[in-house]
Amino acid sequence: MPPHRRATGRPSIKNVKRKEAQHQRLFFTNEKKLRIVDFAKQSSKRAAADHFFPGVTGKPLVTLLKRIDRWERGRSKIQALADDPATRSKKSNRQSGWATVLEKEDEEDIVAWVLALRKEGIPVGNLLLACKALETAKKRGYHEDQFKASSTWIEGFKRRWSIALRTKCRSGQANNDQGEVALEAFSKKVKETIRLNDIEDIYNADQTAVNYEYVPD
Repeated sequence: MPPHRRATGRPSIKNVKRKEAQHQRLFFTNEKKLRIVDFAKQSSKRAAADHFFPGVTGKPLVTLLKRIDRWERGRSKIQALADDPATRSKKSNRQSGWATVLEKEDEEDIVAWVLALRKEGIPVGNLLLACKALETAKKRGYHEDQFKASSTWIEGFKRRWSIALRTKCRSGQANNDQGEVALEAFSKKVKETIRLNDIEDIYNADQTAVNYEYVPD
């Protein structure tokens, strides 16, 4: 009996090869963080990055330099963790309940973004929040396998920052007086458009393919 043919995966119809992953995963122990910070203090952050992580370029390098800057500001804490045998080799010092991947500063930015949208009267739901979190993780240089903005993370994020996403329907975003003014202005605009373009057939928006959904910047 001939051996079973080895699986080759789904064939490429357009004969286009899959691109190699561009991300570079970097992991740091407290002991290594301290060595990097000490090296940067004696020379520079860029020199420390080149010495400990040769070949890192592009966005991963930018992320790395920002991390070194944060480590320098928190050197006393890193020193204590590196001196403790129990935490010397740990790669994560997050408190219970904090996200596995996103930094605290990232979550603070997301909270500010949510509050800014609320101030403008734009509803924010779980899906929109997940999109913003994924966008933030991507800017950090994280791969999609590292952070997925799961429902568990969403609930944890809301609990950590005491955020309740009570999304209103769009019809309830303005009061009655504002609604009447907007309706009158829109009605005049529609009538003027009909007159100028000599339109005869008029349809409701739900009878067309027009759709609008707010997405993160």
